[in-house]
Amino acid sequence: MMTLAERMIEYRARERISQTELASRCGLSLQTVCSVENETQSPSKVTMAKIELVIGKEGNEHVED
Repeated sequence: MMTLAERMIEYRARERISQTELASRCGLSLQTVCSVENETQSPSKVTMAKIELVIGKEGNEHVED
């Protein structure tokens, strides 16, 4: 099972976006995204929910036809 940080990094690689763009999509600061990805900060429930809405919960990732 992948960690949230690993899934964020995988999502950014798949979408070819920067941490700045992910932060924008999630409505979070760049500092928050960096801290969560580097696992120097445990995200609050609200922050985690914002990230999950964008990257998709594990097992519910967007599948293209």
